Amino acid sequence: MSGRRKQNTIKATVACDAAGRTLWCGAIRPGRMHDPTAVKTEGIDDLFDQYPQVKVLVDAGYRGLAKDHPGQVIAPPSKPTKATADEIAVWEAARKAQSSARIPAEHAIAELKW
Repeated sequence: MSGRRKQNTIKATVACDAAGRTLWCGAIRPGRMHDPTAVKTEGIDDLFDQYPQVKVLVDAGYRGLAKDHPGQVIAPPSKPTKATADEIAVWEAARKAQSSARIPAEHAIAELKW
């Protein structure tokens, strides 16, 4: 259930280019399904093996995919534990830079939802 409207959520995996144009949209799935499960179900995981030249920016939900395909799938860095203030500042800067680079993807997702 989601928020005040008490409606079940839905999700879709979306791929877009750097300009925010939708290139591909996966099947609509229940919101309770985790992102890595959807990626494996839709066969996206296998495509990274077939096309090693493809690089993607993803959100934190896809960190496992980034571990499986290093250099190809780029996820935001994990928050450091027991870190100094300088290390946390570096982490926040890296997270913000990665998030800023993903803005076209977020716009493409929003366009589909409208």
